[in-house]
Amino acid sequence: MSGPKRGGVAVKVLSGRTAASLQRYRDSKEDKEPPLFMATWHCSLDAETQIAEWKAVRVEHGTQGATRSPRARYETVDPDTGIHASGQRGTHIKHWDGKRHRKRLAGPGETPTHLRIEPEDALPEKESEATHSIYAFGVDLVNPENPADVERAFLAVKAERDEHYPGLQESIWAERNGESGLFHVHVASNATVYRAFEIDGVEYRAGQKMGGDMRDVHSVRARFEQYLDAHPEYGFEQSLARVGTREYEAAQRRDGQHAYWEAERAKREGFAPKETNQDRIRREAYEALSASAVTDRDSFAAEMMNRGISVDEAGVRRGKRGEGYDLRYKVDGTKQAVKGTTLGPEYAHDAIDAHLARKAKGLEVEVPAGQQRVGEAAQIPLTGEHLSAEEQAELEQLKAAVAALAQDERVRQDEEQQRALQTKERSYDGEQVTEEMRVRIARDDAAVQARFDADAQAVFDSIRQGPARNEQQPATWVPEQSVAVVPEPAQPEKPEAATFRSGLRGVKAKGGSDTVQQRIDGMAQLEEDYRGELPDAEYEARLNAFGVGPHFMRHYGEHLEPETRRQLTWRVQAKAASAAERQRGQEHAERGQRLREQYDHLRVDGERSDPHGWVQRQEVLKVHNRILASDSGIEKTNGRRKEIHGLVRDGRYEEAARAAERHQEQDRKTREAMENYSSGLDHDEEPSASDRFSARAKAAQERDRDSMSR
Repeated sequence: MSGPKRGGVAVKVLSGRTAASLQRYRDSKEDKEPPLFMATWHCSLDAETQIAEWKAVRVEHGTQGATRSPRARYETVDPDTGIHASGQRGTHIKHWDGKRHRKRLAGPGETPTHLRIEPEDALPEKESEATHSIYAFGVDLVNPENPADVERAFLAVKAERDEHYPGLQESIWAERNGESGLFHVHVASNATVYRAFEIDGVEYRAGQKMGGDMRDVHSVRARFEQYLDAHPEYGFEQSLARVGTREYEAAQRRDGQHAYWEAERAKREGFAPKETNQDRIRREAYEALSASAVTDRDSFAAEMMNRGISVDEAGVRRGKRGEGYDLRYKVDGTKQAVKGTTLGPEYAHDAIDAHLARKAKGLEVEVPAGQQRVGEAAQIPLTGEHLSAEEQAELEQLKAAVAALAQDERVRQDEEQQRALQTKERSYDGEQVTEEMRVRIARDDAAVQARFDADAQAVFDSIRQGPARNEQQPATWVPEQSVAVVPEPAQPEKPEAATFRSGLRGVKAKGGSDTVQQRIDGMAQLEEDYRGELPDAEYEARLNAFGVGPHFMRHYGEHLEPETRRQLTWRVQAKAASAAERQRGQEHAERGQRLREQYDHLRVDGERSDPHGWVQRQEVLKVHNRILASDSGIEKTNGRRKEIHGLVRDGRYEEAARAAERHQEQDRKTREAMENYSSGLDHDEEPSASDRFSARAKAAQERDRDSMSR
């Protein structure tokens, strides 16, 4: 072997609630080709025996039927209208907090991107029992029709899994009839570790669930890439971007839900999708860099401004670059700006500066290659030996069969053309087809026939010549078309927007206080800086520095814009709600402390008279249930305080009445779910312990609410 073959390898990792269905998936494809190769690790090759073996391991370690609390899910909405497919309006906006994407409540005037869907019930859901990993080899690396490549690819995956995951029960099989036409190697793994092992310095014990980097798709792909590099005997080398590189990170980024919905609408309505704002920024950025007048950052920003895109700096704190510093692009007429890193690493501030530096040295600007594509399919090696008499006879029979099929196809096409021509003539409602139309149809038919004959002759030549077949492809025939050029209408020039001036400018502090005057001037500057922009963490930090509260809003709020005044009013309400939740949590904590002291006295007295039965006394159970209710109240108030703090930190505030309604709705759903769960249980004559506990907890909560209301 001359050297490793370069090609694309991709990996996908999926989690399944039930292991048995995944284990049977290998043998369930009745209408397709059976797996080419199969192997197992720590289990039987027979599917039913394997299912029992995996289940025995889960039962032994207590993970069979394990459950977890359900979580709310988020579904995308139409970015133009903010309406979900169900007809509901979205509730949240996806944003980047500097570390990862999060969801926050949509503020007034904002178009939501997601709809939060609460779980239908609060009952626990089943945990994952198995993991499905798929290794997909591009046709440029493994041709599915080449037995040698297919076998080596399967052996490479099998050896890599044995080396890196020796403590997992796994079933491995290969198929070449996937929907994408690529060769795949499937790996089904029991989510419960069978035997202790170590991977990347992390030890996994027997009975532990798969997690962390063991299931992370990027880590799984990186290990396989490193394994191929360390074992060139398999003859494969990754040609796609390596995990951890800037190109790989850029390949993982989608252009946003707007591009997705545009493509879906275009597919549904049958037209080409229009260029998105982010695609326009990418195109205009490199066209501007290629302009001769662009030599530095300022001239680049000026050129982009001429193209209808403003470029400024984000993440500047007091004249210095902060941790999140980057260029920010904004298309004229849009509300939202986008950072360079969001567009891709090629559009960040350091990449733009690097291009400008190259241009200063007289070098050309490197345009990004765009999305990576898999190369041409790997050729199957052909022998150059002469054919024997028997092989030559088989070849002649094959050629005769191909010629017969070609003749039958020509006859069928001629018949279809005649029927189509007759139908077309009848569709004119009596109008006769002109001689010019007949000549054009005959010319097109002759061109089609010539094209078909050329293709058939090329097939015969390739069979006859073998490896020395002609690589030149005949020209593609395209019917003549006349294209009418429609002039593009001129766009009207947009009038320049007047400079915004805050209503606080010129307002004097009541009483002549210099501190209050500085607060007023600072608030005016803040309102002017964020005119048309969405508040962020810096906005909240400046508000805290100014000390804007109820007193300021009461005396100077009338000078603010209506939208700013509404936002700050809700912020004051959010602060007050946080303080109220804190006070409520302190009351629960004090009540719980008193109840625990009372419980200790009852325990001491009860152990003297009845060491074992004192716990079942009515007064003891009553105090215990009230302690649980107090602990639940503390947890609930802490959770709502964290939620309020997160909203305020991000510069988004929820109206107090709306927050109260949402909390009441969440409490109602949880209560109804627990009631439905309790009513659906099969009861004996005596109520179960869970029923008695639920009834006591509910009664204690009602008594607490009654006492608090009094």
